[in-house]
Amino acid sequence: MNVMNINLESRLQTYITKKAIKYRPFLSVKDTQYRPSSSATVDLTLDKVVDKPVKYLEKIRNTGNAKRQRIQGKIDIRSPILTTKMQSNIAIRGGKSIKH
Repeated sequence: MNVMNINLESRLQTYITKKAIKYRPFLSVKDTQYRPSSSATVDLTLDKVVDKPVKYLEKIRNTGNAKRQRIQGKIDIRSPILTTKMQSNIAIRGGKSIKH
């Protein structure tokens, strides 16, 4: 089975002007994993913008079989302003989509 992994680090650029110092953070992709016809995972972190890091985690899995296709999705967002979790299931039977 082919698996693709991506790991990157965040960077912080500093701009110095006569009036102020400006910082620009870059998005940090901690872990991205893709398995063809099986699953995909994305783990992102944005740091140095607010007091606490903003984290985004998404998982998509194919849990179906030969007769019907089923996709499960989960999203988790954590930030100082918003914390939420979402979950969804989609079943495809005979070309028709049924959302749970």
